[in-house]
Amino acid sequence: MLFADKRLKWATLGGTFTNLVFQPLEILLVLFVATEALGLAPGTMGDTLASHGATIGLFFAAQAAIGSVGVAFAGRVARSVPLGTMYVVGLAMLGSGFLAVALIGNGWAVIPAGIAITGVTWVNVALVTMRQQLAPPEQMGRVIAASRTFAWAGLPVGAAIGGILAGVVGVVPVYIFGASGVIVVAAFLTRTPLYRDSVMAGETS
Repeated sequence: MLFADKRLKWATLGGTFTNLVFQPLEILLVLFVATEALGLAPGTMGDTLASHGATIGLFFAAQAAIGSVGVAFAGRVARSVPLGTMYVVGLAMLGSGFLAVALIGNGWAVIPAGIAITGVTWVNVALVTMRQQLAPPEQMGRVIAASRTFAWAGLPVGAAIGGILAGVVGVVPVYIFGASGVIVVAAFLTRTPLYRDSVMAGETS
């Protein structure tokens, strides 16, 4: 039933590939912030955290504060635009936000990092709502479980590959590649029924 609805199919597949290329960015975020965005003294990760934990914490606090502004509007956005559009826009915000983080490479990267948080939230709100509205009530549990399983399948694979690549080519190239991959997914999804034939929040299939 999951792939019977093309909107759910493409949302799930888009989430799987996004998780594959985004997970390396997630697991390397503290390292990237410490060594690239904040330019803290090199050393072991433990030494860096011990010496500059407050500075790193302030970066993430500011990121969360910026992101919370966009998160606060997630419900309003879901009621105002098609859910597929919200999903794709959220992916674009996620990818472009982290791409800007990689390219800026200093403390100002906290702004696009906060925008990326908004993107993650919009993607999740749109996908969860679509699962609930497009799945038949008697099959909702199975559809949601199957969709989450497919989407999360990319997480461990992406984490393993990302860690290996970061050790070979460095953290910044991994960020550029992963963020660009998310943008490509968003662009591709604009050509699918997820974007063209999306449902509004509150509607039923």
